[in-house]
Amino acid sequence: MKKTIITAMMIFSMLSTILTGCGQKKMEQGFKETKDKVESDMKETKDEVVSDFKEYIEKIDQVAVVRDAKDFDFSKSLMERLEESKKGEVKKITVDDSKIDYNKSGTYPAEVTMELEKDKKTRIQKRKIDVKVISKEEAKKQADLGYLVFGTEAMPENK
Repeated sequence: MKKTIITAMMIFSMLSTILTGCGQKKMEQGFKETKDKVESDMKETKDEVVSDFKEYIEKIDQVAVVRDAKDFDFSKSLMERLEESKKGEVKKITVDDSKIDYNKSGTYPAEVTMELEKDKKTRIQKRKIDVKVISKEEAKKQADLGYLVFGTEAMPENK
């Protein structure tokens, strides 16, 4: 008799576990929905990323540097290009240009970091941009196309 009761209880518990699945499916679905939401919140298109910086430097998404520019300081050059109304907010701009070969024409990635101070709060923003390294002959053409061109005496204030 005891064996029959124990066997019946085991069969019942196994069937209930199989039928309910211990809520595993609902948990997995909940995790997937949370993961999808987090991933969608984290995604930023290049245009969205660049638009944040455009309020500080208008042509930040179209930057070109003349090949073999002497004494070129990318961070200083960007600080000089700040919009007048935003100069008080930007404490410092640094550019990680370690992947740029200034001696060879091409398009290279760079990371721009802005240290902003607004309402007595300091905030750091980092964005990746593409930088074209061009010849002196191409500088005028790129400027006419709307690029912010650095590194040539003929266009130090290219606006």
